[in-house]
Amino acid sequence: AIDEVLSDAQELDLFIKPRAGRLSRNAFSITARKSANTVEIIRQDKQVQTLEQFARALPNDDFSHFESVDQGWLVQERVCQHPALAKLNNSSLNTFRIVTYLAPSSELQKDGKAVELDFSFLRVGRSGQPTDGWNESGGLAIDVDIQNGRLKHGRFSTAHGGKTVDTHPDSEICFLDMKIPFWEEAIQLCVKAATALPGVRTIGWDIAISKTGPILVEGNATWGIVAEQGHGSGYLNARRREMFERFGIPAPPEMLPSLTSALAKSMLGRR
Repeated sequence: AIDEVLSDAQELDLFIKPRAGRLSRNAFSITARKSANTVEIIRQDKQVQTLEQFARALPNDDFSHFESVDQGWLVQERVCQHPALAKLNNSSLNTFRIVTYLAPSSELQKDGKAVELDFSFLRVGRSGQPTDGWNESGGLAIDVDIQNGRLKHGRFSTAHGGKTVDTHPDSEICFLDMKIPFWEEAIQLCVKAATALPGVRTIGWDIAISKTGPILVEGNATWGIVAEQGHGSGYLNARRREMFERFGIPAPPEMLPSLTSALAKSMLGRR
């Protein structure tokens, strides 16, 4: 695949990840370069290998985190991100997770609004790390005002201390209230993608911002709520409960039974 990608270029920066992987596991960037009648691979540690040597050195364990094993690799041209995001950390592609819900057909008939925007956060990697992973690489998850594209507070995962910050620890750039370029276009891209997949009611879109606009990296049917919970007081707030009710999505009761009450009912039921 790499030599095919290089068919029209002498050198390309590429990003490689397992087809069925997740959480940035075994994901990394390389530079592929034509040399005489072969292809050379320059790894992040500057080690140079032939294409055959590189292929043999790839991990050969089971990459799938899902029900069945799905071997293979995705090879993509590396995205050159917008300078506003590169200045936060330039070793990783810093991406936005934008979560959408698609309204049922009955709701569409009422107000014509197809897509509900739920929340967004920006993942920013640490210096030298090739990915922007929050749990895995110790990166930051920065809350985003989804209505105007301004950054709010950032937070590390609990595995990395859970501290809330307004400045990147490596670049020392203060990001609080920073306006994201092409935000309106990024939202429009997510809305368009969500309506193109009506069979999936909620998707977490990973969006990169380049010099010329947003790029849809991937969509996630299981998008997680941990980062959103870390920036608030919980996920099932009044706004989401109202949305779930309109969309016909089941939700647990607002107040769960206390442990004492549950134990008492359990004991009474045994009599």
